[in-house]
Amino acid sequence: MYTRIFGVRRFDEVAEEGRRGRREGEASRRRRCVGGGDKMVCGSKDFGGNQTVFNANAIKLVRNLSAEAPKNGGFFVGSVSNGNLLVYGLAQCWELVNGSTCEKCLANSLSKIGSCLSKEDGRVLNAGCYLRYSTQRFYNNSATDAKGGDEDDQVMNEGSPMADA
Repeated sequence: MYTRIFGVRRFDEVAEEGRRGRREGEASRRRRCVGGGDKMVCGSKDFGGNQTVFNANAIKLVRNLSAEAPKNGGFFVGSVSNGNLLVYGLAQCWELVNGSTCEKCLANSLSKIGSCLSKEDGRVLNAGCYLRYSTQRFYNNSATDAKGGDEDDQVMNEGSPMADA
């Protein structure tokens, strides 16, 4: 029979409490990745060109970024150019967010960013991930700068900045 003396607990009780706390903490983080602290910011400037082509480029870009980032360590940047309209984008998950949770978070971001498509810039910051598109290049990658330009109608993987280090 086990008796507590002055609040001392057995090692297995302490270990189980620690495991339970980690499991609850992981579940809580997963829930927060699509939680109420999410924010969407649409640019202030309306897109002034061919809205149909721009929307198609932006949608193609953010869909591809959202699909590729979870497979690339939670980070992916690229661009789409079609009809002389170039759109840049970035998808990134927090380091502590695993692959399937990253996918869910970016899917949630993807469902929200469509509300910004009339604007030149759209961003969704969820607890767990970030998704952005813009007509202006807002990131720098020396490998892309060196190759000079983008190919038509393709998402260009400009990869993770850590891959070049």
